[in-house]
Amino acid sequence: MFRFALVQMCFGDIGDFVGTVTGKPSWEYLLVDHNIFSTEGGVVTIDSQGQVVWACAGIGLGKDMLPNGNLATESRGVALQEVDASCQVVVQGSLAANGHEARIDGIDGQKILGISDSGCKEQAIACNGVLHFDRSTGKDAMVIDLGDHFDPSVDWGYLSKNRDWMHTNSVATGMDGNILVGIRHLSAIVSFDHSTYAKQWVLSSEIASNFSFDTEDSMFYNAHDITQLPSGNLLLFDNGNTRNAVIAVPFSRAAEYVLDFETMTASLVWQFRLAESGLMGSVRRLPNGNTLVHCAKCNKQDNSGIIYEVDVTGEVVSQVNLTAEYFTYRAEPVSNPPLVAQNISVSV
Repeated sequence: MFRFALVQMCFGDIGDFVGTVTGKPSWEYLLVDHNIFSTEGGVVTIDSQGQVVWACAGIGLGKDMLPNGNLATESRGVALQEVDASCQVVVQGSLAANGHEARIDGIDGQKILGISDSGCKEQAIACNGVLHFDRSTGKDAMVIDLGDHFDPSVDWGYLSKNRDWMHTNSVATGMDGNILVGIRHLSAIVSFDHSTYAKQWVLSSEIASNFSFDTEDSMFYNAHDITQLPSGNLLLFDNGNTRNAVIAVPFSRAAEYVLDFETMTASLVWQFRLAESGLMGSVRRLPNGNTLVHCAKCNKQDNSGIIYEVDVTGEVVSQVNLTAEYFTYRAEPVSNPPLVAQNISVSV
């Protein structure tokens, strides 16, 4: 068992970040957002021994590691950014970015995908759009206005509110020259063409969907962190808020779906069930076939988060128990984190 603690880094005081690592992780480093509702929050990188090797305060929730070791990130309400190892902004867009997402465009690596709160230009309600930021030119644009593709009089979810109709929280490139958008309050995943930004299909448990599910139990609700695997399968964190409001034993889960474009059916092919966690969460497939599952509220003793590594059978291989003091939005494996010259010592 390893204990890691961060107390005072040269890049700013972000307080204590404490947790324990058990088991034998196959991942080398994890990038973890923390204390996300505070201006002191930021990101830390830990290694598989529990050592904090890098930290950066005061940047947003959604992040991705660029090939050069810099971060694709956003500053909530400011813009999409590229930030270097010393936490300095290298280049920044001009359009306000929602805090939930900053992800490398897997088709054009010079660009970063993000989320805008300035959608619904033609409707009398606020909603989201998709941002595309070109790091090489510093130019950005809202390339998809989600209000052009959905109607609040019809497309309304259990969690929808007039002030937060969609709550879009995930944008990533897919495997078919497409962009996948996760809309939490509509329990929807939407695919858009990467070149034309035309809507291709919708998968949803709450609004009109191009796909049906193989069984009612397969339906996901109010998800986070949508990604598409090389196989074409979808991977996500199914928070389950809408489902959990009406069942006796609430749960959340990591879930994997295969899409059949002939029968237009979405089938649940793998899941890892967890305690109910209605907020945040992430799921990433590791190179060895295991899955990294971050559950923000899974430790019911103190309402803290847990990061699991599980194998294909659902057996837990390793586990990181996070401190109750900090909310964590996303955890993702990285291979080339920026390492600070003066690492913080840890007790083992």
